[in-house]
Amino acid sequence: TAELSYPSSLACSCSYLSIGYDQIMSVQPQYHQLCSSAFLTDVWLAYFDLGPNARMLTWNPSDFRLAGQGFFVLLQVLCTMGEEVVDTAVANFNATGLITRQVLSRADIAAETGTILTQFELQTVASVMWLFELIRISISGDQLFAGTSAGAIFAQDENHTVEFSPIIDATSCSCGTSTECGGLYGFFPIWSAGMPLNGENIVQPVSGLTGACFPVEAALRSTLQCLYTPSCLALLMT
Repeated sequence: TAELSYPSSLACSCSYLSIGYDQIMSVQPQYHQLCSSAFLTDVWLAYFDLGPNARMLTWNPSDFRLAGQGFFVLLQVLCTMGEEVVDTAVANFNATGLITRQVLSRADIAAETGTILTQFELQTVASVMWLFELIRISISGDQLFAGTSAGAIFAQDENHTVEFSPIIDATSCSCGTSTECGGLYGFFPIWSAGMPLNGENIVQPVSGLTGACFPVEAALRSTLQCLYTPSCLALLMT
C-alpha cells in the first residue's frame, strides 16, 4: 500500500476535517451490580416499614431495622446520581468530534483514541467524585441529621421544643464535632416500658454494613459483605 511504500512522506488532505467520536469509538458504561439489584427496589425497602407502633418502642440508632431503609435509599440515590452524570458525559462525548486536516494512520488513530478515552474516563470519574464530595461536605458541614439519625437524638421537651443531642459513641466520639464516629449496623434489643421486648437481649452485628454519624459516611465505609454472604443475608431477611 501507499502507506507502506511511503511511511514518512505520505500526506493526504481530508475531504472532511472532523468525524464524530461515536463513529469511531463506542463507550458502554458498566455500573456496580448493586445498582441493578433487588436491594434497591421498593420490595426490599418495604421490609423496613416497621408500622405505627414502632414509635412507641426504644431503638438503638444503629439497629438495621431502623437505619437500614435510609442506608439503602442513599445507595439508590448515589446509583441514580452516578448514572445521570455518566449518561450526560457519554452524550457529550458522542457529540464531540475528532478534528484533523490529514489522513491518520491506523497507529495514529489508535494512539489518539486511546488518549481521548483515557481523558474521558478520568474526567467523568472526577465529576462523579466531585458531586459526591459536595453532598458529603454539605451534609456534615450543615449538620443535616435525619429524624431517625444514628448521629443524633431528637426529643421534644416540656415546652414542645425539639431538642438536639449529638450521639456520643463508646469511644467518646461525638457526632456533633466529628464525622468519624460509628460502628457496625446490627440487630439490637428493642426496649418497651424499660424492658427488652420479647426478652431478647442479644446484639447481632451485620458484617460489612457500617453505621456512622451520617448515612453518606456509612455508605462510604461499608463493604456490603453481608449482601454477598448467604448466612448473613438470611439474618437480614429473617
